[in-house]
Amino acid sequence: MTASKNMIEVLMSAALTNMDAYRQWLGMVSDLVGLGPQPAPFHTLETGSPLRLRVYTPDDPRGPAALLVPAPIKGSDIWDLRPEQSVVRRYLERGFRVYLVEWPRVGPGQEHLGLEDYAETMLGAALNSIAEDSGQKAVHLAGHSIGGTFAAMHCARHPERIRSLTLLGSPLNFTAGSSQIGEVAQALERTTGSTPAEEVIPGSMLSLLGVMASPEAFVTERASDLMAAGNDPDRMRLHFMVERWTLDERPMPGQLFVDLIERLYRDNDFVEGRIALAGRLVSPADIGEAVASVMHPECQVAPPSAVLPATDRMASARRDVFWYESETGVSIQHVAMMVGPGAHARMWPALLDWALAEEGARAESVG
Repeated sequence: MTASKNMIEVLMSAALTNMDAYRQWLGMVSDLVGLGPQPAPFHTLETGSPLRLRVYTPDDPRGPAALLVPAPIKGSDIWDLRPEQSVVRRYLERGFRVYLVEWPRVGPGQEHLGLEDYAETMLGAALNSIAEDSGQKAVHLAGHSIGGTFAAMHCARHPERIRSLTLLGSPLNFTAGSSQIGEVAQALERTTGSTPAEEVIPGSMLSLLGVMASPEAFVTERASDLMAAGNDPDRMRLHFMVERWTLDERPMPGQLFVDLIERLYRDNDFVEGRIALAGRLVSPADIGEAVASVMHPECQVAPPSAVLPATDRMASARRDVFWYESETGVSIQHVAMMVGPGAHARMWPALLDWALAEEGARAESVG
């Protein structure tokens, strides 16, 4: 029975790895027909860690530094998809020096990279590189999805390096019933000490788990969005550009997969203060900087119940909530805040006003 189970697992892993290759091929085809990202000019900065940074040249190099953190399971392009829907460009237009995280495309030999490597070591290396490049020791930190979860953990450990924290659809609280993804994680067999921590998890496996957790968010919404965008060529093009971005599903180190499933989604270790970064336990209560939480009341990936119980525990004197709306042409509503035309017209101006007001308040206090 064990030999048969092992054979099935080997075949499944091979099938999913082949699926990753097929998705990469589809991505290249999509690029050839003009559906690839259209980023603003940037250069790449090495950090001395597996993480690299995209550095965008501002009109005014004296502006405050902003570090943007995507989720590690896909590429960074959702932050800079095309000029009209580019969070990077919105920051640049408001005078920020912009740095965008590029997580490593994990391969053999990196299976051991875990939660501390991502939330502490690599983000710390990024901040060190930003300080050297810009001369600024503190940044405005913003993260999307699990990227925001990592950002919040780093802020809890190093508040002196953060000017403000923006959480974009980022789950922090993983109590039972807080999200559909959390329910699936609770149902998974415990993996600590078994093979997943010793492997690289194919990106297609992560996509499959997402569909299992929330078929509405990752299947039904996408089909409905395609139909709704059909009469608007620009919205249809945006839909397919987001779909092309979804093909860039990144493999995940087995240890990080285990840490996310068990330490966050199952045991809620961050909210409960059981996560140690750089030798010290951290929790939301350690976050004292201004925090903006961007949410949708009906989000299937990071609903308010996966965010607000944690932000309520923060020591921040300023905790503000920004709501975004469902939109057409975004494919997956979880990224509507990043690429939705309405979000760029209304939400992002207000959110960047908030960050700049915090920058001004800090400057006055220092002065």
